Amino acid sequence: LVVFAVAGLTDALDGYVARRTQVTRLGQMLDPIADKLLAGSAYALLTWGGMVHCRIPMWLTVTLLCRDARLVVAVAIVDLASGPRAFPPSRLGKLSTALLLVTAGTALADNATADCWPQLVWLCALTLGVLVVLVQVPFALMMPFHIDDPVFVRLVKLIDRNPVNPMG
Repeated sequence: LVVFAVAGLTDALDGYVARRTQVTRLGQMLDPIADKLLAGSAYALLTWGGMVHCRIPMWLTVTLLCRDARLVVAVAIVDLASGPRAFPPSRLGKLSTALLLVTAGTALADNATADCWPQLVWLCALTLGVLVVLVQVPFALMMPFHIDDPVFVRLVKLIDRNPVNPMG
């Protein structure tokens, strides 16, 4: 629990200092990856760990891991198709990360005291709702598009409107 809290606090402090002093391309790429690794590893441990008393439901962990995989693949596709781009974090994305960390922290605290909070399932359901609304719904809306679909073509043209030269 202490390691998780310290990791979350140092991540928040690092982000605050970076925004106030210096923003780098490397930092913009690594910070979201660190957030995903922190949340993903905590959720995997709290779902499938051997000595866990209060488990996070598998449906929430699988949704989180699928969301993160989709985001990583989507960013890679955009970067490969039109060059590296910055994806600044949105307020909803920050809310999602905060809710994920609160849920994991609550489950860790429950396990530290060996007393499962009855409302943990509701907190997990709320977290699932945020994950679905923020990521799953937009991806589901894009699923019917085909490469030659006019809406998809316009989306690609919009992305390519301001191409970035990866060589400098």
